[in-house]
Amino acid sequence: MPGEGLSLFLSSSKSDRGHQGRSVSVPVLIRLCPVQAYEVWLSLSQLQAGPVFCGIDRWGNLSTEVLHPYGVARVLRRALTRAWPV
Repeated sequence: MPGEGLSLFLSSSKSDRGHQGRSVSVPVLIRLCPVQAYEVWLSLSQLQAGPVFCGIDRWGNLSTEVLHPYGVARVLRRALTRAWPV
């Protein structure tokens, strides 16, 4: 519901030893809002099915496969290095 946040279901995680999955609530924030970023991503990516967080190749093409956790670390490392160069 707009303005009320977002509920995500994580089908598995490192701490989910029983593979039950769990729901995570994400609040709406005024600045750097994850819900707004999610909605913008869905609009820009035009995803209709499949994983929300998928890989992107060097040419900007979206993969049909889920983004691997190592890919998340690589993206964060690059962004943080650009923001705070050593």
